[in-house]
Amino acid sequence: WAAWRSREGGEVLYHVFLEAGQVEPVSDALQNRFGKALRLAVLPVEAVVPPPEEAKPPEEKPSPERVSREELSEASEAGGVYLALVALATLVAAVGLVKGSAALVIGAMVIAPLLGPAMALALGSALGDLDLFRKAFRTLLLGVALASGLSLALGFFLPVDPSAPELAPRTRPGLEDVAVALAAGVAGALGFTTGAPAALVGVMVAVALLPPLTAAGLLSGAG
Repeated sequence: WAAWRSREGGEVLYHVFLEAGQVEPVSDALQNRFGKALRLAVLPVEAVVPPPEEAKPPEEKPSPERVSREELSEASEAGGVYLALVALATLVAAVGLVKGSAALVIGAMVIAPLLGPAMALALGSALGDLDLFRKAFRTLLLGVALASGLSLALGFFLPVDPSAPELAPRTRPGLEDVAVALAAGVAGALGFTTGAPAALVGVMVAVALLPPLTAAGLLSGAG
């Protein structure tokens, strides 16, 4: 890593370059030492000019990069983009469930941005980080409420057939559905800790959340 210091007005500004795996421990150490007197801005490095010389490959396989706590907290923000994606994913899932189209249901799971707040909620509860837990809980609850309310409204207007091939299985939950939910949680945890593609892991998490929510809203709205 590398660092240098500069002054801006009456403040001292430090620039520190770190490997991805060093961000969280350094951030925790600085916050524990200086508390609220310190302000951190974690920014990704897009490019280096001139490019660094390629190092010789290590003999041992390096550990994969994982998402830091700060990045996970940012991923659990309940902003306009998050709400728009939840609404769009619910709309696509509702049409897919009514039409019996597995492709549309899968597309809705790709759109759904539920992975970030779900993992932040789990991390906050595991670490006892109440601020992260509350933030993730509010975001996830807002997404669930939006998906439920929108699918309930769509149930009044769409021709809902409870025997449709994509709706009927979701009215009879069993142990296999519990196994899917547990597998989705494990996949999400592994994805964030080992650097697996977030889009693929997000589909796995959304499969246990979005289609059941949308199915329940549609059937409730249709009476």
